Amino acid sequence: VCQSPALGPDGTIYLVSNVIDSKNKQTGATATLYALKPDGTKKWEFPGRGLSWTAPAVAADGTVYFSEIGGGIGSHGRMYAIGPNGKEKWIFEEPGMASAPAVSADGTAYFSVLDGTAVKATSTFYAVTKKGAKQWSCLVPARFDLRPPALSSDETAYFGTEDARDPPAQGRFDALSRSGSKAWAIKDVRPMSPAIASDRTVYVVSNMPKHPSSLEARTPGGKRLWQVTGKGKLSAAAIGSNGTIYVVDIMTDDRADPPGEPAEASLIALNPDGSRKWTCTTRSSWTPELSPVIGSDGTIYIATGRNTLGAFSDR
Repeated sequence: VCQSPALGPDGTIYLVSNVIDSKNKQTGATATLYALKPDGTKKWEFPGRGLSWTAPAVAADGTVYFSEIGGGIGSHGRMYAIGPNGKEKWIFEEPGMASAPAVSADGTAYFSVLDGTAVKATSTFYAVTKKGAKQWSCLVPARFDLRPPALSSDETAYFGTEDARDPPAQGRFDALSRSGSKAWAIKDVRPMSPAIASDRTVYVVSNMPKHPSSLEARTPGGKRLWQVTGKGKLSAAAIGSNGTIYVVDIMTDDRADPPGEPAEASLIALNPDGSRKWTCTTRSSWTPELSPVIGSDGTIYIATGRNTLGAFSDR
């Protein structure tokens, strides 16, 4: 399984897996989208053409979107739109590697394609209508990661990019309006996927090398409201229905074998004004790539990356 599953409006579970495929001479495997009933039995499957390392997204009408990164230099990234019956609606294809999508209420898919053939890598951010037509695109002079952008209620798209150097030294965080114009940006950060509150406050986590990790709250216009720092690396933030912000702070142990193994992790709950609500600390193998997920009853779930799942209550 490539990434987190997605849930359809009828409870169908969608996930993407790279299946070994001897006929695919370029990658040796092919991405397959699976639709499962709530009891885990298979409804249908849809085979792609290349590899995928991203999570699917589901629109309000049940259309499932998933991307492929292509199969190497010179290959094409693809965005698929698959109906709830498992039939292909359209494929949007561009040279490069496609990120995970975010889907608006009207079915517009927002995603980026990284041109990995360029000497200095660039990305193009796309808005594609529910019929598969390009609505607009915007060139971003940096390397976009494969995580999905975040959309606010007014369809402002927020996403992070990395410096094209290897290893990347820094990055930036961008906000694009619904029309594709640049709204604002933060430079010299290494952002995780942002979280957006119901009042459109944007929460951005940055894990910049040789700098303290931080979580910032920003207004829709980009003004910083407050900032808190972590002891180690911070996961992306998640927001509860009551406005509480949850983030995981992961300390590593350089004496471990291999060095850098997680040694201590803290689940931190913050009030909307940035003040600390509570902290739960444990020795764990949590990783900053796995952010908290909030259930409908307020339970906080965290996957540790070691085939275990933790559940926490805010009561």
